Amino acid sequence: MKSIKLGFIIFLCMVVSLLSGCTKQVHSLGKRDINEAFPLYSAMLFEQKNTVLQKLKLSLDDLQEYGVNAYTLPDQEVIADYSYDVDLCFIKDTDEFYGFHYRANTADIDLAFKQFDAAISCFKETYGEPSTYPGLDNRYLDAENVKDKMSVTNSLVETWELPILTEWKIPSGLHYELRAGIYHEKQDNSYIILLAFDVTAKRN
Repeated sequence: MKSIKLGFIIFLCMVVSLLSGCTKQVHSLGKRDINEAFPLYSAMLFEQKNTVLQKLKLSLDDLQEYGVNAYTLPDQEVIADYSYDVDLCFIKDTDEFYGFHYRANTADIDLAFKQFDAAISCFKETYGEPSTYPGLDNRYLDAENVKDKMSVTNSLVETWELPILTEWKIPSGLHYELRAGIYHEKQDNSYIILLAFDVTAKRN
């Protein structure tokens, strides 16, 4: 038991150390950053909605509904010095917490790619090279010119498979994934950045 607890502490220290490069000005921004959020939310995966909200000292009245059984937190959070809305996502039929998504929207294409590139650099530093399917035609890191590529594909993505601690409540047979994407919304000519930390079925 002591060795398990020690391993958990060492892992969290590694995560905080690695992610520290993602948030250089968090104290001046006064918002929760990815250093705190990743271990906090990951440890609550597959807990019930009521339990998650209780641990976060929130109620449904504090949140804004966003999609099916997904809720936006009242305060933004920070990755790589950029602010994001954060959505907590729950399984429709069981109310189990399966993921948390960082979301930003801007009409400024240069700002959008600057913000997205900062997040990608953060995740590469933290998790290493992505595990994105090599043949995918809209990989961000494969694009010679991201604006030109976006004009054709309307989205650019990268994916990382994340480690799962035995202390977490994630059922066996599932995997933990970070999918980072930037998407062009043609209707209003805006750009959405979505950084989704989700538990999903294992890929073949």
